[in-house]
Amino acid sequence: MGQVSCRGWARTGETADRTTQIKGHIVILPDDKDAKNRSTSALQRALASAPVTLFTLDPEGCILLVEGSDRARLGLMSPENIGRNALIVYRDHPALVDALRHALGGVATRTMAHMASTTYELLLTPQVVPGGTVTGVVGVATDATAWVHLARHLRHQATHDALTGLPNKALFLDRLTQALHGAARAGDWCAVALLDLDGFKGVNDSYGHACGDALLAGVASRLGGVVRASDTVARLGGDEFGCILPATDGDGADRLLAQIRVTMTAPFGLDDGIVRVGLSAGVAIFPLHGTDKASLLRHADQALYRAKGRPITSVACSQPPDNHHRATT
Repeated sequence: MGQVSCRGWARTGETADRTTQIKGHIVILPDDKDAKNRSTSALQRALASAPVTLFTLDPEGCILLVEGSDRARLGLMSPENIGRNALIVYRDHPALVDALRHALGGVATRTMAHMASTTYELLLTPQVVPGGTVTGVVGVATDATAWVHLARHLRHQATHDALTGLPNKALFLDRLTQALHGAARAGDWCAVALLDLDGFKGVNDSYGHACGDALLAGVASRLGGVVRASDTVARLGGDEFGCILPATDGDGADRLLAQIRVTMTAPFGLDDGIVRVGLSAGVAIFPLHGTDKASLLRHADQALYRAKGRPITSVACSQPPDNHHRATT
């Protein structure tokens, strides 16, 4: 049985035979050590079942304590690392080491770390006494893998076309801005092409929207198989696509679009039959036809309008400032 402590009150008085009499009550309390042990055990049980891992560091960064359900998967915070310096243990995770240094310097820090196929969010809180001395760091690691995947999925949905998987118009415009900035810095060319299917409405009307969707997915696949890794192909809406071709002048754009025209001449096999569609394209070149995306897109759209009146699978290049016109059919 552990030690106990007593607390209470007493009153003394003298009896007739002049002996002392004590009256009162005594409360027997468990020893503080036993209470602390029970409290610690309860905390450890709670942490073992909680979806977090708690760890503490001393002022030099040595690991003092690790508790939590995920400590095994965290690996680097496993019990065998108790006493080791976290800055050394985590040396293969430079972002985390940087965050730990900030926390040891007295700055509360939040960071993400990927370990053992799991992404963790870590909150690092310095323990500071009056006067500003850091006596250690308390860290809380939470499995954020599901949230990271969800955020990545939502970002992809916001920037990509659900049907074709291609970048959507918003991402296309953002990448065009970046491409033009890069071309301006490098003093290079950049081509922008707007593509439109000829005969798509007839496919929709004859075979239904499901076949129309399958055709659009097929077109997207063919376009993606022709362009370079540095290029961007996007679905801008309906049956309209866009291409950003960095470091490409008019001749280079013509060569690439010629490949696109060849791949588009093959029929598309759909569930309800085989169909053929044409392709029209309008091209504008930076800086020949403009130095901002609005000007280039306007010129490319005008060129696309001219191409639409020509035979199937045609391309028109925007008129340059000197009124020279070039077209390829």
